[in-house]
Amino acid sequence: MPVATTKQGWEALPSDLRARVVAHVGAEVADAVTRQGGFTPGVAARLRFADGSRAFVKATAASLDPDSAVMHRREAAIAGRLDDPAIPRLLAVVDDGDWVALLFEHGDYHLGRWATFAASPERMQRHGLTVEDVERAAEATSDLGGHLAGDTLLHGDLRADQILVAGMRTSFVDWPHACIGAAWADLALMIPSMLAADRRLEVATVVSLSAELRAAPAPALRALLSAVTGHLLWQSDEPDPPGLPSVRAFQRAQGRALLPWVFAAVS
Repeated sequence: MPVATTKQGWEALPSDLRARVVAHVGAEVADAVTRQGGFTPGVAARLRFADGSRAFVKATAASLDPDSAVMHRREAAIAGRLDDPAIPRLLAVVDDGDWVALLFEHGDYHLGRWATFAASPERMQRHGLTVEDVERAAEATSDLGGHLAGDTLLHGDLRADQILVAGMRTSFVDWPHACIGAAWADLALMIPSMLAADRRLEVATVVSLSAELRAAPAPALRALLSAVTGHLLWQSDEPDPPGLPSVRAFQRAQGRALLPWVFAAVS
């Protein structure tokens, strides 16, 4: 199993880079939580500032690993061009020629769709949910943004119908949700459709077959699958989009297939 590189904390950044980040935000850092995961050396931290705002910073240096520094600068160039609510917004890039730090927005990922369930008793009842169920699922999604931090290009919506196999060649189609994140996330996002296709399949079995999923931290996998389940179930009760009469049943089947695992994982 691959061994992730230990990330350093906020204080490992050179003081002048930290000062430039603070100057950009306009408030001192009140709290910094180091986020582990991934294989590139450097800093990964969730920051809370004195004015209550939050951000996620990832940084590395050519003196630590030249390739990682090149990748960070390339990500900065790409992220600055992306404009999609599914992708955290790049707030700032601080580069001293050796160290390069990327500051991303860090929204409140604590509740997500589960918060809307809590305010909709009829939808909870429709899916057999209780308030306690919703609260536990919401708690599991805490720090989802931090869990998904990474530098891998992700498809963002991978399913069997978007994978083409021709002989020894495999291609992936439909990329409107492409983003940057944790290397294991695309495989995890395939799990709901896999379970819906074969109810005998278990999440543990899927995880055991993938080195990337085995390397994913358990809280991170739990957070993502919980958030996806809440989204699928909520969307399944929305009106049919024009011209897409089958999508709600598709979402309901996936959400309900994953729901037992989610509640077993968060109990």
